[in-house]
Amino acid sequence: MARRWVMRAAAGAVAALAGCSLILDFGGDLRDAGTAGDAAPTIDGGAMSCTAYEPNDAQDSAIAIEAGTLSAAVCPEGDRDWYAFSVDGAQDVVIELRFDNRNGAGDLDMLLFDDQGAELLPKGNGFSDVERIERTATSQHGRLPAGTYAVEVFAFQNNRTNDYTLELTIDPPTGGTPDAGPPDAGPPDA
Repeated sequence: MARRWVMRAAAGAVAALAGCSLILDFGGDLRDAGTAGDAAPTIDGGAMSCTAYEPNDAQDSAIAIEAGTLSAAVCPEGDRDWYAFSVDGAQDVVIELRFDNRNGAGDLDMLLFDDQGAELLPKGNGFSDVERIERTATSQHGRLPAGTYAVEVFAFQNNRTNDYTLELTIDPPTGGTPDAGPPDAGPPDA
C-alpha cells in the first residue's frame, strides 16, 4: 500500500512570486494520512515489503535470485537481507541497490560474498541513493569466476529502515553464450 503524506499549513503559507513558480512554508503540521491520530511519520518499509523475501537474514538463508529487479525493505530495525545468485563463468555482473538516502537517515549499503562467506570487493557503501557493485571484464576487480555468490543489504546505521530496489544484471545471462560479434558478422570461418 502506498503511503500518502498530507501537509497542513496556515492560510497564506503558500504564495507565488514573480520569477518563482511556488514557495512552500514547511512550518505547518506534517501528518501521515495513512494513520489515525497524531502519529509522527517514520521511515518505514511498510508491512508488505517488510515480509517480502523473508526469512533471508543470514547467508545460509539467502533467497535465490536470477537476473532482474526486486523490491523489498530493510525492516524492522537491524534487519539484514541476503540474496544468492550463480554465474557460469565469463560473465559481467552488476548489482545496483536503489533507495531514498534521506540525507543519510535512510542510507543502505550492500556487500558481496563468495559461497564460503568471504567478503569480496568492491563494496557498495557510498552516500548516494544508489550503491553499485560491478564485477566486469573492464572493472578493477574483474569478473567473478563460476560459482554461487551472496549479496547482503543492510542499513548503514543499524537503527534505520528503508525500502529498496535491487537489480542484478548478468551478461551474458546465466546459461547463455558469449557474444560472437556483431549480428551482421556472418557465420564464423570453417
